[in-house]
Amino acid sequence: MEPMNRRAFVIGTVATTAAVCCCGFSDVMAAPAADPKPLDVGKLSDYAADGVTDKWAKLPTAVDIVRQNGKLFAVNTRCTHHRVPVQLRKTAGGDELQCPAHGARFAVDGSLVDGLGKARTALQHFGISVDAHGHVLVDKTTVFEERDWDADGSFIKLADAATTQPAAK
Repeated sequence: MEPMNRRAFVIGTVATTAAVCCCGFSDVMAAPAADPKPLDVGKLSDYAADGVTDKWAKLPTAVDIVRQNGKLFAVNTRCTHHRVPVQLRKTAGGDELQCPAHGARFAVDGSLVDGLGKARTALQHFGISVDAHGHVLVDKTTVFEERDWDADGSFIKLADAATTQPAAK
């Protein structure tokens, strides 16, 4: 076997590094196919107070359920920059969602607070509904961009909005 020359070594190193980077980050970078089966996130009565429920925030579900201003909606928790799952953060100004990769910040409704030059759009909302048994279902095959957040199916209008109390902190 011949000794490896410098050119072969550099080409091999670059190819190996590229392969590792592509394969190693594929679970974060690739947008997985949405599960056609709705995600049952519990009973509507489980969301009696305003606030964020981040029980399903991690992959593979990647969704927060938010009750705010008389509405219940499902926010995609994957950053719009590189699709890294955002994390719920408690701040002096209130809760927000933050990307651990580049620090982009989003309001709990998904609107962009500060993309730090990376994220340029709000987080998406998923379709949400209540079934005949009073369970909240999230349809990840139905996606709403910020301009469509008031469209039918993008939120559940809550009947007791006038009497809603903020969640205890």
